Amino acid sequence: MKARKTEKTVVCTRVVGTTSRPHAKGTYIVRLSGANQDKLGIKNKAYVNIAYGAFTVLARLVVDETWDDDDSIRMDQTVRTAIGLEAILQGQGHARLEYTEDGTATLEHPILIRPARFKGPGLLARLVKQQHLVCLSHIAMSEDMEKPIVRLSRDSMDVLGIEAGDKVLLITEKTQRSYRCLVLEPQKGVQLPTKIMMSLAPKTHCPLPDDPNLRLPWITADLQIRKEIGVEPWQAVLVGRDPAHALTAELNTGVTAIAISALGAAVALPSHPTWQIAIFAAAVIGISVFICLKIRSRI
Repeated sequence: MKARKTEKTVVCTRVVGTTSRPHAKGTYIVRLSGANQDKLGIKNKAYVNIAYGAFTVLARLVVDETWDDDDSIRMDQTVRTAIGLEAILQGQGHARLEYTEDGTATLEHPILIRPARFKGPGLLARLVKQQHLVCLSHIAMSEDMEKPIVRLSRDSMDVLGIEAGDKVLLITEKTQRSYRCLVLEPQKGVQLPTKIMMSLAPKTHCPLPDDPNLRLPWITADLQIRKEIGVEPWQAVLVGRDPAHALTAELNTGVTAIAISALGAAVALPSHPTWQIAIFAAAVIGISVFICLKIRSRI
C-alpha cells in the first residue's frame, strides 16, 4: 500500500511481538523506537495506520524509549493477525519476521507505518472506558442485504458490553460511523467465511490463521455500509460500543425519576402558580426531548 506523498511514513523490515502492553486501555498497540516517533511527528499514545501489502489496521502507538532498533516494530498478536502475519511468533520457528529485498526472508513486504486520521476515542468514550475489538469485514448474510445493520457474534457483543439492538461504532482510517448491531447467527450448515467470501479472498496472503481459535471475529455488513466506512471484505475494522447510544439507554431511569419529581414539585406549589407552570413546562419539555432522543437512538 502506497502512502500519500504528504504524509510521513516509517518503513520497518522486522516484526517482533509485544512483551508488555502499557497504556493499551481497551485497544491494541504497536511499539516503535523514539527515533521513529520523531520521524512520524506524532505524540506518544497516538494512533497509527499499519500497512502490510493490501492490508491495513489501526493501532495505538506506545514508544519504547529503551529500544533503539529503528528497523523493527513490535506488534500485538491481534494487529499481526489483522494484516495477515503469523499470529503466534515462534509457531513456525520464527522469533521474528523479516523482509529482505531479495525475497528470501519471511515477509513479502516491508511494514509501513504512518499517522492515522483517527485521533482516538472521544471524551465520552474515554469516560465510559471504551473497549474495542479488531474485526474482519465480512459480506452481509442474505437476509441482511440492503439493511443498515451489522452483526457480531454473541461473544464479541459480550466483550463490548452491548445487547442486540444496541449501536456500535465502526472505526476505519476514513471515518467512524454508528450502526445498529444484531447477533451473528449463521443459518444451519453455513460457516464463516462463506464460499462467496472465499472467492473474494486476496490472491496473496490472507488474514485467516489455520487455527480457528486464533482468528479474529467477523463483522458482517452490507455493501452500502462497507462503502460508507471505506473497507473491503477481509479488511480490518475497529469496533466499539457507541457511547452516545449507551448513555441514552442508561439515562432512561434517571430522567424518568427526575421528571416525576418535577411534576410532583409543581403540584406541591399551589400558592405559586407561575413557578408551578414553569416547573410543569420544564418537565414536559425535558421528557419530550428525551423521548425524541430515545426514538432517534433506535433508528
